[in-house]
Amino acid sequence: MRGTWHWFMLAVSVCMAVCAVWMAWHLARGGAEGSRDQSVSCAFYLWQRRWSPEMREAARRAAPYARSFMVLSGEIDARRRDLVATHVHPAWEILAETRTPVTLVFRADVSLAARLEDSAARAAAANYLACLAKRKLEEASAAGVNVAGIQLDYDCPTAGLSRYAQLLGELELDRNRTALSITVLPTWLGSDAFRELVAGLDYYVLQVHSLERPSTIDDGTVLCRTERIPGYLALANAYPTPFYLALPTYGYELAYDRSGRFLGLAAEGPRPDWAAGTRIRAVSADPADLARVVRDTQTAPPEHLCGIVWFRLPVEGDRLNWPWPTLLAVMGGRVPEVSLAAEIRRPEDGLFEVWIRNIGECAPAGPVEVHIGCDRRGIQARDLLNGFAETSISATGFHLLGPAPPPGGEILAGWYRCQGDGLTHCAAQLRQEDPS
Repeated sequence: MRGTWHWFMLAVSVCMAVCAVWMAWHLARGGAEGSRDQSVSCAFYLWQRRWSPEMREAARRAAPYARSFMVLSGEIDARRRDLVATHVHPAWEILAETRTPVTLVFRADVSLAARLEDSAARAAAANYLACLAKRKLEEASAAGVNVAGIQLDYDCPTAGLSRYAQLLGELELDRNRTALSITVLPTWLGSDAFRELVAGLDYYVLQVHSLERPSTIDDGTVLCRTERIPGYLALANAYPTPFYLALPTYGYELAYDRSGRFLGLAAEGPRPDWAAGTRIRAVSADPADLARVVRDTQTAPPEHLCGIVWFRLPVEGDRLNWPWPTLLAVMGGRVPEVSLAAEIRRPEDGLFEVWIRNIGECAPAGPVEVHIGCDRRGIQARDLLNGFAETSISATGFHLLGPAPPPGGEILAGWYRCQGDGLTHCAAQLRQEDPS
């Protein structure tokens, strides 16, 4: 009896051990798959050169969604005799507070290409870049930042990719502690030198957004040709090196003269002082197109795709970047909802204010048209504000036209001093206008 009991307990122990091993394997596999799911659409470029209070708050807000932050940390100018770096000083304490893994990104001027032709100049450039990276690594680590890697953002001419690969091979970095990555242009994917370029990297970032310089106002200008992305992904996935897909959130203002000839463009920041008569057109990343890209990528992710990196993190007050609710919707593969509301407020007797609220997830491209019902004979005084104007008038009401507020925001369109019932009702809708 004692022998039988001994063998029974031994069998139970073996079964429990097998179950424990299976559970550990299952959880590990599930954790890896969960990590892969989470990696889709949750890395962000933090590309601002000045860390304003709004920028700091944006980093805190994005941290719960972020697999990693890719942070602009310096810009390298190779046009002079010696390489010169303009240092960017991120708010290390904020990045440390978020505990999000951080990749330090260094932007290299295209003039770096000339230095890569000569072996001695290339070695000097590699030494300069390595010293710059180590300095920033020490600076960030001393502040408690979780530094995961170094990235070089250099738009190398396709013909120079072999020399770029040599530069990367000469960088002296502690690769056991620091991942090395670069940004990649789609035109590189068909080059014979591309495999050599990315073979020694931990990963690369495929940037599919760019602005083709227009000649006239009639040229079709698109920031991201999303119909080309499946082809780019197929080419990238043919190589074994892991990669991220970078998608845009930003836009530009394009300036044309009276005849429609292209003058220049403006990115985020203060508006240029364009000459009188300059015609301005906006070009921006299309949320609906990019939501489709996200859905397709989530449904059938390429084998070597690590995830999506968004360029760049929205900051409160941005003029040409998506607001945060728009990005959140697109990250989930949804087209952002457009929804506006108008209301009449009465802060005192006889005073009527018309307010427009954006209760949707994006800033509409077109202006807002507001219909207001009233007996116009009772209006004693009025003032239209914030770019609103009256467009049509009748005995029973009138229409206002003006800009939409950002998601979650509201704007005062105007006030009216009235006798009697005053303004009785209002409603808002979008008006699609010919941009010309």
